[in-house]
Amino acid sequence: MEVMVYKYMFKDYFTIGELSELFDINTQTLRYYDSIGLFSPRKRDEDTGYRYYQFNQLYELASIRYLRRLDYSISNIDSYMKARKVDFVLDKFKEQSKILHDKWDDLMRIDCIIQRKISFIEEELPKVKFDNWIINNYPDRKYIPIGSEEQLYKSDIFYFYPTIAIYKNDIKSFGAYLIETNYEEAVVVQKRIGLSSEICSVIPSGKFLCGYQGSL
Repeated sequence: MEVMVYKYMFKDYFTIGELSELFDINTQTLRYYDSIGLFSPRKRDEDTGYRYYQFNQLYELASIRYLRRLDYSISNIDSYMKARKVDFVLDKFKEQSKILHDKWDDLMRIDCIIQRKISFIEEELPKVKFDNWIINNYPDRKYIPIGSEEQLYKSDIFYFYPTIAIYKNDIKSFGAYLIETNYEEAVVVQKRIGLSSEICSVIPSGKFLCGYQGSL
């Protein structure tokens, strides 16, 4: 980067290709910024249409690139660049920090769920005997109703929990099975996708005919 800056430090104007190289930003992105008025060249060649950016615009583009790295939306960056008031900027940074923390927490919760599923599969795998049916005693077990097969693949919870099929009066529906250790995470996921945490149903305790078919 130092070599590149030195290469360009005595230039008054930069082409779009030079800015692309200097900031490692795609030229299509720079053209998009120009089209929405976020970052436009100071002059343009009327014959060729070539864009030319002034040297002091480097700092403006550096700010935009930095904010994008912080996951700011284009509209928030536009507001930030137009305002440049300390109080406004501070509020925006605090707001973005909260968004990033929420995303981090969400990702960690999802990873927790994935780890629970890994543990469940690893625990159950040694017990798997295909085409072999046994009777097991189970206590009450909780699950989140998902609905019909048409609804199954649209539900986020389908991808993070073991799936159970429920047959009742010739109607087949599906649910996400909650082992005891993942109930708390399930409540968080329910809230994240807009489901009430009160919708958990219970498979009553009793004896069940058990077998394995397909994948876990």
